[in-house]
Amino acid sequence: MPRSTSQTIQAEILAIGDELTSGQRLDTNTQWISGHLNELGINVAFHTTVGDDMNRMVSAFAIAVSRSNVVICTGGLGPTADDLTRQAISQLTGCVLVLDEESLRHIRDLFKRRKRVMMDSNRIQAHFPKGAEVIANRHGTAPGFAIRLPLANSSPGDSCLMIVLPGVPAELHEMWAECVEPILKRDFQFQETIFHHTIHCFGKGESEIESLIPDLIARNREPLVGITASMGTISLRIQARASSRQAFLTKIGSTLQQINHGIGELQFGENGQTLQDIVIESLAKMNWTIAIVDIGNHGLVGNWLSAADLSKQILLGAVTVPSESKLATWMPTFGISSDRETSLKVLAAQFATQFNATIGVAYLVGFPSDGGNPGDFEIVLAMHGLDPEPRIERFVSGGHPSIREDRIAKWILNQLRLVLRH
Repeated sequence: MPRSTSQTIQAEILAIGDELTSGQRLDTNTQWISGHLNELGINVAFHTTVGDDMNRMVSAFAIAVSRSNVVICTGGLGPTADDLTRQAISQLTGCVLVLDEESLRHIRDLFKRRKRVMMDSNRIQAHFPKGAEVIANRHGTAPGFAIRLPLANSSPGDSCLMIVLPGVPAELHEMWAECVEPILKRDFQFQETIFHHTIHCFGKGESEIESLIPDLIARNREPLVGITASMGTISLRIQARASSRQAFLTKIGSTLQQINHGIGELQFGENGQTLQDIVIESLAKMNWTIAIVDIGNHGLVGNWLSAADLSKQILLGAVTVPSESKLATWMPTFGISSDRETSLKVLAAQFATQFNATIGVAYLVGFPSDGGNPGDFEIVLAMHGLDPEPRIERFVSGGHPSIREDRIAKWILNQLRLVLRH
């Protein structure tokens, strides 16, 4: 087979099993394989999931082989009647299944060592399409295999490398390191790796962020920049090929500058950093501590900061009050007026003193004080020791209720981040 460079390789991953198509089990193998193919410099163009049906499997394999240089298939190599992967590939290729005696001995030895009886049905796991290269599975009864199939509409000699692996993640990972990666490196030239860098933003939506960097999201540019949203956080994903991490960072330098110039303070972190990580890091650098009282948002900010505070020395206290009405019972104790902003300023100061913290934070989530529209709500945030006046954010109805608490918590953390920066 001609030794293609990594830049010309297009891969597809097929996951087999009714448990996947029915939603009973999450397909983590495809994600794992995609990452490892990227590390080799192989671009993954397609993810396909198909149930345990012979005709559908043959069709899916045929489509994959027609459009990809490398096809990685997981699952369907067991001994039961619904494990049809090897039979489907045999039907697709016209290659009969033949017994591999060494694999059969290995399977028998596994059963013997485990003091279990090997059923006759397990023999099928030692059968492979004629001409296939067996991929050993040291700790499982389902060896894999590699087979090369002619590419549709291609030059003579061109072929698709299909690698078939069991679905058990621990076995798959081991087989990948011991056999699959060496096969890929043997058959292809890998000069560059696909690297990724992610920038996280908060404060505007996807379309607004894109409007700030309009020329960077084009699909035909290098480096490639993608944009995704999750629970109010917007992430910009930068992807490019390079020979090393340092070469990659040099290559994307201009793109990073354009992003930084375009989005400014909307950017809070990169490569998995969270707002709570940034807040805790900022407080730690200044040798400051914090105490929080949450009214109406189930203590989410305190919980997140506690998880991020690895030293357990920055967040000194976090108190949760279920609702604004419950707060009313506390007011006489603290000498608090009924005015929301004044109440929170006093609470923030009182809790900073009570926990001997550098700063105190009090926030209230409730319906707008002026009534507003049905479904609207607002946050009043007081930060003693940081901001002399409370901050107010009005959220209008329209966002999905399931992410409301996350959005609120992130807004509060983002306000803390911005104030700590200045």
